[in-house]
Parts: sequence; structure tokens; C-alpha cells
Amino acid sequence: MLNLRPVWGIDIGDAALKAVKLKRVGNQIVLLDFQVIDYSDLAGEAGTRRDSALPQALAALSASGFGKDHCLVSIPPQAIFSRFISLPPVDKRRVPEIVLYEARQQIPFSLNEVIWAYQTVRKEFIPGEEIEIGLFAVKRDVIDNYVAELSPIASRIHGIQVAPLALYNFVRHDVALERPTVIMDIGAQSTDLLIVDGDRFWLRNLPIAGNSFTAVLEKRLNITRAEAESLKLGVGEHRQRRKLLEVLRPVMRDMVGEIQRSIGYYKSLSQDVKFEEILVVGEGYRLFGLDRFLSERLQYAVRPLTRLEKLPFQGAPDRLKELGDLVPSLGCAIGLALQGLGQAHVTVDLLPDDFVIDRELHRKRFNSLIAAGLVCATVACFYVKESRALSQAQEVSGRGESTLLQVENMQNDYEAAKRPADPAKLKFYETFGSNRQYQAGLIDAVTRVIPRWVRVGEDGFALLAAEDSVGLESGRRSSLSRLTRRGGSPETEGRAAAVVDENLRAVEQAKVRLQFTAKCDAVREPPALRVELPNALKQAVMYAEDVSPVIAVRVETVQKASRAEIRDGAEVAKDELVAVVTLGLRDAEEMEAAREKKRKQLAEEAAKREAEAAQRDAANALAEMPLPAE
Repeated sequence: MLNLRPVWGIDIGDAALKAVKLKRVGNQIVLLDFQVIDYSDLAGEAGTRRDSALPQALAALSASGFGKDHCLVSIPPQAIFSRFISLPPVDKRRVPEIVLYEARQQIPFSLNEVIWAYQTVRKEFIPGEEIEIGLFAVKRDVIDNYVAELSPIASRIHGIQVAPLALYNFVRHDVALERPTVIMDIGAQSTDLLIVDGDRFWLRNLPIAGNSFTAVLEKRLNITRAEAESLKLGVGEHRQRRKLLEVLRPVMRDMVGEIQRSIGYYKSLSQDVKFEEILVVGEGYRLFGLDRFLSERLQYAVRPLTRLEKLPFQGAPDRLKELGDLVPSLGCAIGLALQGLGQAHVTVDLLPDDFVIDRELHRKRFNSLIAAGLVCATVACFYVKESRALSQAQEVSGRGESTLLQVENMQNDYEAAKRPADPAKLKFYETFGSNRQYQAGLIDAVTRVIPRWVRVGEDGFALLAAEDSVGLESGRRSSLSRLTRRGGSPETEGRAAAVVDENLRAVEQAKVRLQFTAKCDAVREPPALRVELPNALKQAVMYAEDVSPVIAVRVETVQKASRAEIRDGAEVAKDELVAVVTLGLRDAEEMEAAREKKRKQLAEEAAKREAEAAQRDAANALAEMPLPAE
């Protein structure tokens, strides 16, 4: 719904509070004001974090003209459970019903303990195709504590949005993207990686950001956090710049590895997608040398966001230069304000309903007093004019009977809703799209345990059909939709029986196989890929029961290759180790059986612990009993 009142978007980061005020003027949205309040400036010490400075920052925002306008605030993605899932092709009117079923299956908490919402990834879809949605949830106590932190402005809060989704709303409104693009928001605590692919979006939160560079300087140079933060911001002008960059380079490499794994995972879901550009926002990108390092290692054009295209500034003219310098930091705040104005593509809102009710009751308390006074005056008029009062009373009585009838109908509906569901209908919901999410969850579990020193090849991940060979020469890649069970033909079984290597036999006999190309710098020895990588992959787990899908890992012969790398404007050849890795995995049915076995095992262990505790308590009670007198 369109909103004609000014709205503030408030992005509460770990290092600074960013706020933007937007308003609709005719058919255009204009920027009226902006504020960036650095916590370090308030505390007088570099590296100050949100926990200790947020009350001061909110007070400074109120003093700068925040007024009584509505606002939307961001919540960091680290506090959010998010999952992208595909629903079976159904009528649009049934989507909420199906999503509710999926929420109960996917969210690892009771729905009574969380605030959750969902967003259709694509607004329009072709009849008969799957419907992709994003599911977002946060523990209710986390939201309650977060709103309590914002108590000075709580009465003005009209929505809570996940920070990278607010950034997506800004990008869709203000940035013209002609091809699939990777967007990075490098903050203080974490880096949000957002992929915009046409009208689809996908996001992931990376643990490496500005504070990671501060921490390595603090540890390696044995200095305080405040000194490390000041040194990080001044690397470009320091006389020991080259040595400082060498200290920071391992963290940069880790960041590149996380980005490559995330992009590789998305490519495995969308086989035909190609990226040529990374759009970078956030204060963390200002680190000297980071832009060049990312461009050289990722082999993508890296472009910082430096100006607003569709949001004219109607504030004080002398602040235009300041706005230009701060644009990379304001994307999330602008996206929040756009949502408040009804101009957002993603409308997820994690503000609890009970908070909204309390706020509205508080706001309307004066109106309630006026209404009560009018009721008393009306009663007095009824007393004076008895004849008119009688007719009006009859009319009120009729409305009351109608209301009672509505209440009775609602009570009947409530009782009907409490009755057990139709078994046939329940069976339908339990069986549709069986194992649909297993493929994506499988790849996600594997990517999370791949060591940071390993780079995934450009082709990403591929699930092999049962008849595909495990070898590098004859391994045939297939799309996710080709995930099948092993057929067990005589020719295949004969070939497997002839293989001596026990690890290869285990991979060959697996019903599901996942294959990818692993690369690492040649400074590591071949055992790093042959031994360390398989050991890491075997740590992959899925579901709340931490069940491992990995049966065995096969690493083909490690080969040495050379790749071109741009350094200081010149092309330099760099050696690397390359090997094809194939994982033998359990299929969805085997995973479900393993989950059930794990549940029983945990239940038995819990029962055993309870029994042992009961025995100890009984023994202690017996020991404490007084002996009978002789």
C-alpha cells in the first residue's frame, strides 16, 4: 500500500547506525535527509561496537530531527534462520496453506517460539512450474530483546526487515542490472552476499568482514583493538603499507574462498547462469587494496556503488558531497524506507503482531477517552428523549444480535479447526514433493565443510546419475534434476567387483554421487587434497540430528596445473594442484532411516541418563537416612 508520509529506514550495523528519510512527492520518491552515526565517534575510541553505544546513537538520531515519523529497522542476518525452497505447482490461493506445512517441516523450532514470514522469489510464474519461496524466521525472544534495545524509538517502528533483503529492495529500485550480478555488502561483523538473477534472488551470510581484518592486525602486531582499527583504516598512507598488506592477505584469501564457494553453490542450482560483475557496498570495502585483490582472484569486474540513480536529494545543497561519500553505506537504509513507502519487491516483516497491537492501543488511548465521553453524552440524550431512545435501543439490539450470531459462527469455525484433520488430506500434504529439498540441502552441507584453502572449480558441483563413472576421464556431469537411484546393471556390478580399492568400491556402490573439481595452491603437498580434504568432507552433517550423508570420498590423481594471475598490472603464472573429488552419499530414504536411528539412539541415551540419575538420587537418599536406634 502506498504511503504518503515521510518514512525513515534505520540500518543498525555493528560499527555505525545509518538512517535515511524518504518521501513520495507526486510520482517520484525523494531523499530528504540522511544520518550516519559512527559508534567510535560517540565513544571517542576506534573499534567501539554496537552493544555499548547504541543508546547514545539513538539519542543522537532523535536530536537530529527524527521527530514522530514512522520507521523500519534492519535486523542482521546472523540472527535469522533462512531457507529457499521450491513448492509443487499449485493454485496461488493454496500457496499460504502449503507454506505453513513447509514452515513446520523446515524451521527447527516450534512455530509458537518464532516470528516467521515468507516471500515468493518470483512474483509471476508459468502454470505447472514449481514455486520458489524464501522462508525467514527468528526466535521470538531474540526479537523481544532487539525491540527492547530500540526502546527510545520503539513506538515509531512499523516493520523489521532482514538487512540483505532491504539491500535487495534498494538495488531493484535504484540500480539497473542487465545481467546476473553478485552484490557484496562488507560490514563490520559479517559480509552479506546477494545474488540477483533476473527477478530471482538468493543470499548468504559470510563470517569474514571488517572486524576480521582488525582482529588479525591486533593478534599479529600485539596491539589493542582500538590501535588495530585505526591502523586498518590508514593502511594506504602508512609507510609500512606493503608489510601490513602481507599481514592482511590471508584474511583476504579466506574471503575469496567463501565467495567462490557460495557462487559455486548457486551455480549448481542454476546451471546456465554466468556472472561477469560484482557490485560492492559497505564500509568494509574501503580497506586499501581489497578491491584489487578481489578483482584479481575472482576474475570478475568489481564495481563499487558510488551514486544514486533514481533518488533525487532534496535536503541541504551543502550536503551533496557528503551524500556522495556515504552512498556505499546507505543501501540497506534506503531499502528499508522504500518498504515503508510501499515500494519494495520483498515485503518480509518480522515485527510481532502483539507489539503492533500494543502500539496502536497506546496511540489511540486519547481517542478512547473522547469516545467514552461521547457515549455518556449519548446516554444522557437517550434519557431526555425517551421515545427516540427506545427506537435507537432497538436498533442497537438488532446489531447486537447480529454480532452475537457472528461470534457464534466464529466459535463454530474455531471448534471445527480444532478437530483432527482429514487423514486423506493430511496424507496428501505429507507425500507431495517427497525428498524435494534433499538435493539442495546435500550440496549446502558439503560446501560448509570444504576447507578455506580449497577452491571449487568453475563448473561448481554436479550430482552424477547412477550409471555415470567415477573417473576423471569418463565422469559425466548432470543437472540436479538427474538425481536418481542406482540401477545395478550386471555390467556395472561386474566392473565394481573388479575394483580392488575399497574406497572406490564404496563410492561406486553409493546410490547418490556428488562430483566437483578441487584446487589449491601448489605450496601445499598432494596429501592435502588426498587426505585432509576427504577427512573434512566426512564431517558434513544434515538435519537437526547431525546425520552425515557421506559414505566415502574418492580423490582422483592429484595433478599440477598452472593458472594466470594479474599482479601489479602484469600477468604472472602460478602453480596449483587439481583433482576431481567424488563423494558417495546416502539417498533421501537412507538419510531418513539414519535420522530415525539417531533419534532412537538419543532417546535411549537420555533414558539411560535419567535412570542413572534416579539410581544416584536413590543411593544418596538411602545414605542420608538415619540408622535405627539400637
